Amino acid sequence: MFQTDTSAPNGLYYTEADFAAAFPADFVDLGTTPKSYRAKVSVQNGDGALTGTTTWKGTRSSVFFDTGKTYLVNATGLINRFTEWGTKATGASGDVIGYDGLNVFFGTNPTFNGNFKLYGCKLTNVNAAAATSRIFLTPTAVGAFAEIIDTPIFTLAGTQAFGISNAVGIDVMRRINSVGLGSGAVNGHVVQFNCPDSEDMAFYWPNGDYKISTGGYVRIAEPKFIGPSTQGDTRGTFAMIVLNPEWSQNTGKLTAPSTLEEWFSFGVLVTDANGAPVSGIRIEVYDNYDGRTVVDTTTGTLGTIDFLAPQSVAEFGFGTSPDAPFRNALMIYGHNNDGLTHEHGPFTLFVNRGMGVGLYPEYTQKFSFPYSTYLAGAEKQWSPMYFNVVLPASGTGIATNWVEFAL
Repeated sequence: MFQTDTSAPNGLYYTEADFAAAFPADFVDLGTTPKSYRAKVSVQNGDGALTGTTTWKGTRSSVFFDTGKTYLVNATGLINRFTEWGTKATGASGDVIGYDGLNVFFGTNPTFNGNFKLYGCKLTNVNAAAATSRIFLTPTAVGAFAEIIDTPIFTLAGTQAFGISNAVGIDVMRRINSVGLGSGAVNGHVVQFNCPDSEDMAFYWPNGDYKISTGGYVRIAEPKFIGPSTQGDTRGTFAMIVLNPEWSQNTGKLTAPSTLEEWFSFGVLVTDANGAPVSGIRIEVYDNYDGRTVVDTTTGTLGTIDFLAPQSVAEFGFGTSPDAPFRNALMIYGHNNDGLTHEHGPFTLFVNRGMGVGLYPEYTQKFSFPYSTYLAGAEKQWSPMYFNVVLPASGTGIATNWVEFAL
């Protein structure tokens, strides 16, 4: 057990080396480079009485817990408990990367409560018993901050969870591989998912009934569902909102009473007859299914559009985040809060409507997102859609043209 950062050797936080120095018989330095340790006992953050800030900050190490031993976070003073493994860097583009985290093998279920920042880690629980082979990343305390980046998570026989509820979900997830070999029922899938800002997630659960079974903020950009399931890739009583998903194609996308929205990236590039970008061209997209305009904007200096469609997560009970659910994307599969799924489209694209006097003409075209079918044609795998619209100057005699790009 470790308690109160000011009591740590550096007066700031605790490290694996501190544990090995204080308890060499129980937290054994294995003498390797990079550093590795054998934990013969469980390690607990907080003593159950004091509530001072307590932090385990680790990097570039491996920790092997004996069977039945694990990492625990005490519930007393939970908002002041911190687990910070690895380093996060932000590039010039704004993208984040996690690296130098801990490689941890748990001997039984760990407890990740309070605040945690897991960057470039690898978390594994290879206990053969399903009930003790679980990894739940659940902040628990309202107001706690949780972030996971570049971290594969593996459970041999048990299940996984990411967040508990909308009030205590994980704040940010990037490039997480969720892998579990548990079978059937609760142990064969992610049992809870709550994260309003997740991207590039892969779910490989080859022996279960679903990949994700329920959640509150299931809002994922670029998810990949891999491997067979017995019933469906997803199931849940809340709306699952995904951008550019890749489905397993071994089973259906969802199982009742799940509701699901699929959003796909959409873009327009407007050029003149010489290929030069044209700015100030009005671009509208009309959703024929809902009977409303879902995009109404103009091209910028690069001849492209940037928009946030008026369809919002707020429609489905998730609040009013200004960037929700996804920028520059259209919903092409969803529901109307009635549990009934439907397809949107064909959409109607209006180019320069009401502004086609003078240099550039108006142009109108219906379009649908490209797709392939699987499961005997019962499911559709859509792809993003990008248009290059050529608008020659009026009076040139050159026909308006467009090119569709599907990825």
